[in-house]
Amino acid sequence: MEGTVKYQRSRSGSGQGGIVQDFESGWRFSYDPAQTPAASSRRKRVFCGTFVDALHPDGMAARAVAFDPTFSASFGVECANLGLLSTLGVGPKLFAITQHDFEGTGVRWPTIVEEDAGESLANVLRGACAGTWLGSLPILHPTGTPEREAENKKVLYDVYVQVMHAHDAGIYHRDLRCENVCVRRFGREPADIRATVIDFELGGTLRQREAKARAPLYHTLFCEVPSHLAHQRVAFAPNPLELDMGYLAALSFHLDGGATALNGGAHYAQVLEAFLRYVAKDVAYFGYPADGTPPFARHLELSLDVDAMAHDLNLTKVDGQTFASAQLLALARSFCRPYLDREGLMNCMNTPEAKLDALIDRLAVATFETYKMLRRAQGKTVPFERFEDQPEDLRRSDHAQAEHIPQKVRALGYELVVSDGRVCAGEVKSFSEQQVELLARLEHDRWIEERLQAGWTLDVTSEASDPVARTSPFLVPYEELDEDMKEYDRDVARQLIPLIRRAGLSVVRPGD
Repeated sequence: MEGTVKYQRSRSGSGQGGIVQDFESGWRFSYDPAQTPAASSRRKRVFCGTFVDALHPDGMAARAVAFDPTFSASFGVECANLGLLSTLGVGPKLFAITQHDFEGTGVRWPTIVEEDAGESLANVLRGACAGTWLGSLPILHPTGTPEREAENKKVLYDVYVQVMHAHDAGIYHRDLRCENVCVRRFGREPADIRATVIDFELGGTLRQREAKARAPLYHTLFCEVPSHLAHQRVAFAPNPLELDMGYLAALSFHLDGGATALNGGAHYAQVLEAFLRYVAKDVAYFGYPADGTPPFARHLELSLDVDAMAHDLNLTKVDGQTFASAQLLALARSFCRPYLDREGLMNCMNTPEAKLDALIDRLAVATFETYKMLRRAQGKTVPFERFEDQPEDLRRSDHAQAEHIPQKVRALGYELVVSDGRVCAGEVKSFSEQQVELLARLEHDRWIEERLQAGWTLDVTSEASDPVARTSPFLVPYEELDEDMKEYDRDVARQLIPLIRRAGLSVVRPGD
């Protein structure tokens, strides 16, 4: 799933005037209190609105799914379901778990706030929805156009990745119809389409067999087609993998051909023959043996089913070459996609970590200049006058110290936010002496680990580090350092906030 998921149990505010708010976490869901719920039943009601937090300052289309308090078991199951799937990057983003009085009766309904994944793909294919992007572009262009060909590929890429992640975790959907895929457009390009699979259900194992078809399409895929090929009645009960891959083949057929059903009708025979030709030519993970024996199915594979599709769409690969910084690579991987589309890449890059990463070179030089200043303040010599005069491993050390800044900030219970030059709510201007001591210890521990990995060794007979021999008398626990070296590490910690502000960031206390 692209974007950072906030999965938490929240303390809800009063929520007057169509607002559900959590002051501790700083998020807000706004909706029209006079609206009719988008979906309503005795068990739950769904309200559409906008979700805003630090990661989505411009707002995200969202839904609040409110459960009648008498159905707490259903609420718990859905929370567990969405929570697990969110960690896999499957389904809508889960923003928050809270409670709110939607009816104004004083009774708070347990509520899940999640991403609004968009329009049903089935409705889009039937032309039954009027959803557009900026009122100018349809969600999908007409079948047969060059734009639609690329859009279909992006829809399938998104669906394939989610199915692949779910299957890797042993989770099977068993109803992968167009009705259970939602689509949304984020920009003008064909690759700016985003597809989200909804209604994955926890439970079901690969060994499980369906007792009977639960929808007409099951019967067509797993009974009528084999019988048609064998010219005789074929009985077959598919397992969850076969169900998912057969439905995925039918979804792909519907997407490419514009057909919305394999469930009979005046032209059923022609549609069935077209589907068989499509599967034989364009589907590698599911197929029908010519003798009418049961269909075969396999799991999706990144190299076989996804890589070429992502390459054609010019998506950004999540690997060490694209994201050279280990910190930024870890952030990109948290979006649970082997490739990021433009919207996902912007979500990744519009973060404090990415902004910091973009300035790491400058921060590394600033770290070196701080080192020189502190050395001279202690009356010590400086072995290298310029950053570029240092050996390569020492230059890498300056980079590593700069890249470690977010981890130090989190260790204090603070967060980094992008600063626009104004004073941020809860901004931290300086650290206490206890915090400085902790930061000094963390930096020394990081420095020791880095030096040992680079092949440095302890030399207790020396009074200073030797970058040529790669020896140092300071490769000892923080407690064993003399007071001068401890004070040097403390001074480095005191200079941390000026370094962070130089990167266009601020340190803030969450909840203020």
